[in-house]
Amino acid sequence: MNLGAMFRFSAGPNPGGLLGQVQVATDHSSGPTHGNVYVLASVGPIASDPLDVVFSRSTDGGLTFSTPVRINDDPAGTDAWQWFGTMSVAPGGRIDVIWNDTRNSGVENLSELYYSYSYDAGITWSANVPISPMFDSHVGWPQQNKLGDYYDMISDNAGASLAWAATFNGEQDVYFLRIVADCNENGIPDQTDISDGTSDDCNANNLPDECEPDEDCNDNGVQDICDIGSGASDDVNGNGIPDECECTTEPVFPPAGTGGLRNRYLPLVPENAGLQTALRVTPVSVPDGFESLEGKHFWVGEPRSITELAGQDDDTPPVFTGANLSCAPHYADWGALGRVHVFDDEIVPGATYKVQAIIDGCPLDFEPNFSGPSYVVTAALWGDVTGDFYGGQWTGPNGRIDFLDITAVVEKFRNLPSAPSKVRVDLAGGDPDAIVDFTDISVCVDAFRGFAYPYGVPDDCP
Repeated sequence: MNLGAMFRFSAGPNPGGLLGQVQVATDHSSGPTHGNVYVLASVGPIASDPLDVVFSRSTDGGLTFSTPVRINDDPAGTDAWQWFGTMSVAPGGRIDVIWNDTRNSGVENLSELYYSYSYDAGITWSANVPISPMFDSHVGWPQQNKLGDYYDMISDNAGASLAWAATFNGEQDVYFLRIVADCNENGIPDQTDISDGTSDDCNANNLPDECEPDEDCNDNGVQDICDIGSGASDDVNGNGIPDECECTTEPVFPPAGTGGLRNRYLPLVPENAGLQTALRVTPVSVPDGFESLEGKHFWVGEPRSITELAGQDDDTPPVFTGANLSCAPHYADWGALGRVHVFDDEIVPGATYKVQAIIDGCPLDFEPNFSGPSYVVTAALWGDVTGDFYGGQWTGPNGRIDFLDITAVVEKFRNLPSAPSKVRVDLAGGDPDAIVDFTDISVCVDAFRGFAYPYGVPDDCP
């Protein structure tokens, strides 16, 4: 990968050794930056500076990397050396970076340890601050040929622990330094803010809540990280977003040109192939006598294949996929099934139904989890299965019931090649029986004679 310049060695502050090694770290946080790959190095020359600390990140698992950014914030062209850049990532996602810096001395062999951090995956960085006294990296030269790159850092949510080399004792030694996090920059360590009650820490990760994302996707007045930390919201995929906020899926569409099929069925074309979803059906406008159905929720039950000629449930050859309504959700890869015809007592003539999808595992009591609604309208008259027979095809319902409708049902009963599809004429029974027989003919005749819808109002789901 291209970091904008080359690595250097045996120059400036370290005449006999490296000026830094490539640092690679990954983000193991539970937030949206989980899985990011970060690369940091001291490279140069960049412009007139002999060495700068640069950072690049990948959000696609290392396939591509961002343009490197310069972390040291001294003015370009000061001829300062920023060397031995070292990086680590806290469990909460904070990136910590330290390096040796000659900006304040103006001399290549006199350095201070500097620190900067980022809470937004390396997009922005805190102001650089020195965190050590100045030291001479040439102490012992030429007998001691180099300052060893014994630098290693491990971050936790309260700060970072650093092992590093310096020459404060007139020789090279390895030191330990605890770098304390102060995310709100109030001059008080974050852990002190939390222990004193100055800052809350709802998810007990040693990071004050005011330093965490303040998103409230479910609009309950509580930070998402607090919903997850308290167990009020699940976060199954560990991305820091409550599951109820990322469950919305594509809607369910009625197929175009299927008005004639809506006499007995709700024809649907579910989207979301590859996802396990459930389909919810809600009557939103019903004819007189069925007011108790309005606003009630029902679910599409287990799908089944129905054949045209034999009249029985069968897998060979399936002509259409049908499903009863149910009081409990049935999760399936509905998008892989194509058109589905839904039937039951609750499918009444002249009614409008709202159909929505929800992904398996999403809470059913949070409305934003459901897809946008699609609306399906059934044929206005029970038994109005056709309008005409023209050019060898039965046309859609025409808003009246006459002998042509009865003829269409009789032709299907006789399995004539010119008969319309079963989904138009299987009229009998609160649960269509996948058979066209005398009962279906009788229902159509009753409708022709002006009899009311032949089935009572169904019971509500418990």
